[in-house]
Amino acid sequence: FKLAPYRYFQQLPSELLEVHLNVCHGLLRSTALRCGETLEPMVQELKAQGQWPPALELQSSKAVVAEGEIGFASNDAIMATHLQNDDDPQKATSRASVCAGESAETADRFLQNLVRLCVNTSCTALLRRQRLLEKLDAGHGKLEAYMRHIPLSRRSGLLKQGLKPDGQKFEVFCAEIFHTLEEQTSATALLESLGESSGEYKSLSTNSKSGEFFFLSHDRKFLIKTVSEAEGRLLFRMLPEYQDHIHSLPASLLVRFAGLYHVEVGSGSWKYFLVMKSVFDPSCEIHAHYDLKGSLYHRKKKEGESCGKDEDWINAKLLVQVPEPRRRQMLEAHEADVSFLKGHDVMDYSVLVGIHYPERSQSAASKHCGIVAAGGKEVYFLGLIDFLIHFGLRKQAEHLLRAAQGHGADTSCVDPADYAARQARFLRSSIFSPAEPDMGTAGILKVQVISAKNLRNADWVGASDPYVVVTVGLQSAQTHVIKDNLNPTWNCTLSLPLNNS
Repeated sequence: FKLAPYRYFQQLPSELLEVHLNVCHGLLRSTALRCGETLEPMVQELKAQGQWPPALELQSSKAVVAEGEIGFASNDAIMATHLQNDDDPQKATSRASVCAGESAETADRFLQNLVRLCVNTSCTALLRRQRLLEKLDAGHGKLEAYMRHIPLSRRSGLLKQGLKPDGQKFEVFCAEIFHTLEEQTSATALLESLGESSGEYKSLSTNSKSGEFFFLSHDRKFLIKTVSEAEGRLLFRMLPEYQDHIHSLPASLLVRFAGLYHVEVGSGSWKYFLVMKSVFDPSCEIHAHYDLKGSLYHRKKKEGESCGKDEDWINAKLLVQVPEPRRRQMLEAHEADVSFLKGHDVMDYSVLVGIHYPERSQSAASKHCGIVAAGGKEVYFLGLIDFLIHFGLRKQAEHLLRAAQGHGADTSCVDPADYAARQARFLRSSIFSPAEPDMGTAGILKVQVISAKNLRNADWVGASDPYVVVTVGLQSAQTHVIKDNLNPTWNCTLSLPLNNS
């Protein structure tokens, strides 16, 4: 099909989908029988030798700290306090205090090894499963295609390596989706950076309002971050369309996720964490970075913070200056991205911009994935991050509060449709260098607005003040306002950038 599989099935009528589902069930049953016939002799032989079912016991090269050795009083508290800034000694002390006298480094080591085992176990199992499917499929590619387009999957596992006497439970979501998203998010790539033979992770903290803790892989290619249950479930629901979006738009600015896990960190206590590819290139030093939402209300970095925000970007008079064809392509990709996010009713996401100045580096990287400025003096790295905030009742209440304070339009907490449109405008006008004329990948749409006759009066006192707004996608243009006139004449031309997508 010309459409990606998810989009194709999404538009089919329910009756046809039901027929298709029945056919798929029949094919799966017949495939299971074929697999059973192929594997039965091998299984019988292993049973006779007492080796069935095989135990998946990974020998980690790193020391694993047993839960009983550090005496967790509250695993949730460890997760929460890990999110704080380590520069605050009081917060660092509170983080260590929940480890029953052990240091914060001991808690970090426990969590790192827990994450490492989850990633190593799931990725190893996926690669074994892929090899088995290749043999069963005998080169036809049908089973491989089926596994690649499984919309949602959820697999449970058990870690039997000293974390708990009866094993540590964990769940991995949609492993095939991440494995086939792109080469850099494959199971092989994860094992190289995060597996049992990889180097030690580095603990980081962020200055965002959530203050969430996360790890950085030794090669700085991946971030491992704890998320709330609501965020984990939201990403799980988004994944089929997320995969479709990335495959349909390789130039997308959306951060590339590489894994979603749910792990038992204590008795009855579970935590979600995700793995994502870093927006920055490990070979390039980032000399300045900004978290940009498209709002100027309370969007200035505080004293001691290193990450700039929207006001800091504007005050520094910075612009991403790239060749015009690249500018149009990136703006088109961003508008497609935020339209996708708007469809999932999320907001409060950011465009993360990192800037590398080659003249400040002692050794310039010959190969990198950054965007070289038109003059060659800067290298930019851009990515859309933190897009797992649903516009639910809590955010709606926050928006109403800001509106009552007179900041309903400029605060960062607004309706997803308004948020997407505002950020798209901000990117075009304030992040990228303006172009004249401002064209999209398909050119410019020009609308000649002439006049109107016998308009309906919408004001209680006097005549209305009419104007015209033209909207295409997330871009809009408006005529001037004509006061107290129901037969206005504008006689002007509105221009809007037009994209192919």
